[in-house]
Amino acid sequence: MSRSHSKSHTIGSLLVSQFFGAFNDKAWKLIVTLLAIRTLEAHVSGGDAEFQRLSQFQTTWTFCVLTLPLMLLSLPAGVLADRLSKRSIIIWMKWIEVALMSAAAISLFAFPDDGFPRLLILGLMGAQSALSSPAKYGILPELLPHEQLSKGSGHLEMWTFLAIILGTVSGGLLLDGAGEII
Repeated sequence: MSRSHSKSHTIGSLLVSQFFGAFNDKAWKLIVTLLAIRTLEAHVSGGDAEFQRLSQFQTTWTFCVLTLPLMLLSLPAGVLADRLSKRSIIIWMKWIEVALMSAAAISLFAFPDDGFPRLLILGLMGAQSALSSPAKYGILPELLPHEQLSKGSGHLEMWTFLAIILGTVSGGLLLDGAGEII
């Protein structure tokens, strides 16, 4: 296998990894939010105004649970990415993501009425994303020649934004498709 083919395969793998990471974050965040609102709907008897207030609070809380670890761990994650193998960080964080998403699926069935496990997993997903992000962006100069860095970064961003959009749309569709199971 030629060196350029190996590197293009590696970039492709990085883009796929980034896509599914961002997709999972957004889809799970929306599923957690919608399930919390569904629970509120079943238990709130204070009328439309009370339901709306609690729904907005729950939505904000869910967004904070994902975003706070991203903010708090970004700097330490950058230090780790400078000191450890970026490739190893990316691989370990992907394994952690697979474990977290497996736990997420299990939590839907094991704790159907308990939002805490779902929120905990969401927060851990934020931490996992924060810890992997500097390594994913920092590995680009190791994989691409200098003249292709802007293009590679652009591809990484494009796949990230595509995943954010599709994950946000798919979260509701996946939950709806699960129907009575969840």
